[in-house]
Amino acid sequence: MSLFMQCVPYLGASLALVALVACATPRRFGDPEGVPITFTVTVERAFFENMHNHQWSPSVGAGVGLGSGGGSGAGLGVGLGFAGTSIYLIGGDAAGQADVFRKELKWGDNTFTVPLRPGRTMVLGVQAEGGRVGWDSLGSVTVPAASDVRVTVVMDANGGRIDTVPARSAVNATMSATR
Repeated sequence: MSLFMQCVPYLGASLALVALVACATPRRFGDPEGVPITFTVTVERAFFENMHNHQWSPSVGAGVGLGSGGGSGAGLGVGLGFAGTSIYLIGGDAAGQADVFRKELKWGDNTFTVPLRPGRTMVLGVQAEGGRVGWDSLGSVTVPAASDVRVTVVMDANGGRIDTVPARSAVNATMSATR
């Protein structure tokens, strides 16, 4: 038996172990030492109208079939494809990054909590996949020491806005939309 053949079982086991470890590593969601910060996000379809549209794309198909009884058939079809859009709020150290968190959103109102380290300045953005495709930077937020702060994000026909509750002086929020 060749040396290669003797090593194959070990190689396979090693690759399986690497794949298992890679799949078992959870995606980062916030900071391990963070305080819970509540996000309230409103998502309206009008915000995404200027992103690349993959919805309602035309498609053509053809087929031929042979039956067991000797019959045959042929066909041609024309249709429109539709793909739903998945929306994500992303938070990272720079625009377009999701190294702090990535949260899937639904249309309408969303509320969730992310543990964030006080003093962290984080850039928020939105990412669309599926029917509409693109991303947009919404602005940046500096996390305060108080955990009773809520970050409010609105994405509508007027663009993207970030605000904080309680008072704006508790959190430094700046708007740097790229729309």
